[in-house]
Amino acid sequence: MIRHSLTLFLLAAVFVGCNPKAYDIDSCVSYEPTESYIQNLPSSFDPLSPEEQQTDWGRELHIANRFGPDLDLYRAITGYKRALILIPDDNVRRNQIEYDILYSYFLADKYQEVVENFEKGTLSQVLQEFPAFKDLLVILFFSYDKVNNPYRRDAILQLIFQHDPQLAEDLQMSLAISEGNLCEIANLEHRQSQGYRDIICQYQSQTLSVQKAQIYNALLPGAGYLYTGQKRTAITAFLLNAAFITASYELFHNGYPAAGVIMTSLEFGWYFGGINGAGLSAKYYNDQVYNCYAREVMQDQHLFPILMLQRAF
Repeated sequence: MIRHSLTLFLLAAVFVGCNPKAYDIDSCVSYEPTESYIQNLPSSFDPLSPEEQQTDWGRELHIANRFGPDLDLYRAITGYKRALILIPDDNVRRNQIEYDILYSYFLADKYQEVVENFEKGTLSQVLQEFPAFKDLLVILFFSYDKVNNPYRRDAILQLIFQHDPQLAEDLQMSLAISEGNLCEIANLEHRQSQGYRDIICQYQSQTLSVQKAQIYNALLPGAGYLYTGQKRTAITAFLLNAAFITASYELFHNGYPAAGVIMTSLEFGWYFGGINGAGLSAKYYNDQVYNCYAREVMQDQHLFPILMLQRAF
């Protein structure tokens, strides 16, 4: 009996030590801008002149500019694309329309479309004098990151460093927080005036130990869930394991070894599944703690991508 218990505990310890995913932070922080926020942002471009409004492309652009601030992005993009078809190739408003298309796709979280429209358009040739130059770089930085193109993302970041080092560091911090990269947050904090280290301190002071949750559940099924605050799950896990253990004992005791082996195998499944579940429960709790602090910091410091854009349509 002692040997069996020791073997079971050692197996549980091995199982606890072989779950590296439990220590990663699954960051999930996002921000949805309101219509009023977009409407209150100034435009990067001059209003259309009366002569421009009389042209076919001017009318389409004017209509699209009405849909955009209302976040009716499908109609806005349709209007901008119609204006882009109608406008002469040498018109200076062409870059504005292309930018508005990219901006609309960015608001809609269509990052692949942002990249595709940028690479096939003429915005890659604009200079620093372009009214929305910085905002364009911010959009491209996050879009290339979302489509898993770190080479282009880092190239954009280096270009931003040349024009606005503080903005570049803010972009790095935004990326580090959104990815849950605590080491990068600590490294960047040394070069920032804001107290970003608080997010690490508060996270570490309130997180639960994934390994403790697993060990507790290995020693007493349900204890790991109780540690993470899931009382109902803890009771359910305890009762299920107790029922399977009791059933296994009764089957062996009454001379049904085959059925006892089957019941014991089912108990092993519940037992080890409970250990893993307790660890995942602690990890989920830690993720929620991090996301709560990360969301607060990113909103206060305007580190969400959309909050880093200074202008709108």
